[in-house]
Amino acid sequence: MKNVFEKFLAAAVVLVIGGLFVSFAYYQITGHRIDDPTGEKLAAVKSDRQVEQSASDQTSKQGPSIDEILSRSVSVALDSYHSPLVKFDAVTYKNSGDGNIMVDVSLNASYGLYKDNTISSYNKVAAHVFKEIYSSDLPVSNCSISFNVPLLNSQTGDEHIEMAYGIAMSREKASLINWNNIDDIDITQSTNHPYMHPSLRNLK
Repeated sequence: MKNVFEKFLAAAVVLVIGGLFVSFAYYQITGHRIDDPTGEKLAAVKSDRQVEQSASDQTSKQGPSIDEILSRSVSVALDSYHSPLVKFDAVTYKNSGDGNIMVDVSLNASYGLYKDNTISSYNKVAAHVFKEIYSSDLPVSNCSISFNVPLLNSQTGDEHIEMAYGIAMSREKASLINWNNIDDIDITQSTNHPYMHPSLRNLK
């Protein structure tokens, strides 16, 4: 009985090895697995991989979005001129209908001890933001910057956010500025008349 079992086991091993050899030989000759004689399964896998690679390549070719470029521009501006009174909040844009975009930059701000120093700091920040936005190669026709501060209602005690200072510049004005000398110019000479909240105007 033992000899019969051993012979059966040996025969099974031979069959398995023989099957593997046949499968390997078939694959070497045809390029397909024996359970995929037409190569459809392999072709489907290759097709899926090609689609995934194509999507990946397309994404890399598209480059950064407008939102990403604008956010990076504002971040670079705030790094190049750091003010403890100002932090990045958000940047948005809208199409103006003529192939250009209008950009709105929102900055979280606070007041300094004195009005002149506070406004000077805001203007320096604004100048660097304008520089980066108009150097981004985006079709920006106008850029507005708002400095928003938390204000306290003296009657109710409620705190709310309001724009303390607002300034805007058009592309036409920006094209006339030598941005290499950005720290030596009065940016307000090339912008609209800045908006100033009464609370800022009333600082000493």
